[in-house]
Amino acid sequence: GVFNWNISSRLKDIKQPTLIIAGEEDGATTVAHNQFLADNIPGAQIKVYKDVGHFCQLERPMDFNADLEGFLARVA
Repeated sequence: GVFNWNISSRLKDIKQPTLIIAGEEDGATTVAHNQFLADNIPGAQIKVYKDVGHFCQLERPMDFNADLEGFLARVA
């Protein structure tokens, strides 16, 4: 289901601050897919972790938490 769900035309309507965190080795949602999100959501930021797959929060929890905390501090 999720692979056939295309909302790309609505990404421009997202008004909330957006941080996209991606793993360079993610085969499910590739860096190119995540970059598309970042390019089409106004003001979105993207962070890509090297040598990480789909579960950034599990594979690099310290970096993930630091990046998320920094993002939340900037937008709060």
